[in-house]
Amino acid sequence: MFRFQPLNQHRKNSIDFLFAKAKELHQLGVDGERNAVKEAFALLERIRRFNPNHPLVNAYYGSTIALLGRDAIDMQERTEKAEAGLKILDHAVSCDPDNVEIRILRGYVSYRLPNMYFRRTKTATEDFEYLVSRFEQDPDIFPDEFYCQILYDLGTSYRALHQEQNAEDTWKKLLERTSDPKYRDLISKKTNTSN
Repeated sequence: MFRFQPLNQHRKNSIDFLFAKAKELHQLGVDGERNAVKEAFALLERIRRFNPNHPLVNAYYGSTIALLGRDAIDMQERTEKAEAGLKILDHAVSCDPDNVEIRILRGYVSYRLPNMYFRRTKTATEDFEYLVSRFEQDPDIFPDEFYCQILYDLGTSYRALHQEQNAEDTWKKLLERTSDPKYRDLISKKTNTSN
């Protein structure tokens, strides 16, 4: 659960509200809304003034910086922002390695970056393995549909790392778990393109 350092009640409520809003904007940014990324960044900078060492706030901040990089036109700025965001995310994980939300953020930032330049597929794989393990211990930790998405993405990460057997085993587990035809189609496309 998200907990800030003790503040007076009015300020705490307003920071909690701002953080909830920043998380909403972050998700809109992940979905492609560039202005939402800028708004989330501004809110997170304000929140960090009151809680500069809060791992979850910093994880969202790092992820938002990476999104700013995604949206930048200049290639050098893209790279610098991605690397800065990753550094913050890595630090957040080191401060709170069992925080599922932080692992989701770092895992998906790492997953979406081109491995050829950033070499982060291994990190994404580690985070997805952690998330799968946590869900299998406690299925209430996040929705079943999200677990299925993580299994698919973990299999894709294994393929990118040339760990074919791990990919096959993970996708088999996924297809045993869900009857959603989208996963069968996605896996079929992945396996057909490699042959």
